[in-house]
Amino acid sequence: MARALWVNSQLRKIIEVNCNGLEDMRRYVGGSICFAMSWIDGDVLYVDDEGLLKHQDHFFMLPGCQNPLAGDGIIVGPEVELEDKWWTEDTTITVEKLKVTWMNREQAWRWAVNHGMSSYPAYREVYLGDKE
Repeated sequence: MARALWVNSQLRKIIEVNCNGLEDMRRYVGGSICFAMSWIDGDVLYVDDEGLLKHQDHFFMLPGCQNPLAGDGIIVGPEVELEDKWWTEDTTITVEKLKVTWMNREQAWRWAVNHGMSSYPAYREVYLGDKE
């Protein structure tokens, strides 16, 4: 098992967890995984591939993210692939180094409007809930 960091947007906490592959990653993000960003040391942030298409009340941003991310994320270490095996190593980034901006649904919508992204399908009001 590898050390990973679970970005739990509902609790607004980053929690150190053990991650044992793809199924654990999917469980932590709540769906199919999607690459969100990486760090120079090889650590990678994954989020729910359909997170912005689901009703979400909790969002987060990290420095280097292009936009708010919906739901939870998982930060894993560098990926290793050897013949027919794939795994991730321990993440090297620490909770203290991550500067998370937590957002609720309204704040994420305002961010999208203020950054000219409100016309993107993932930011249309219908996806963010009760706005019409």
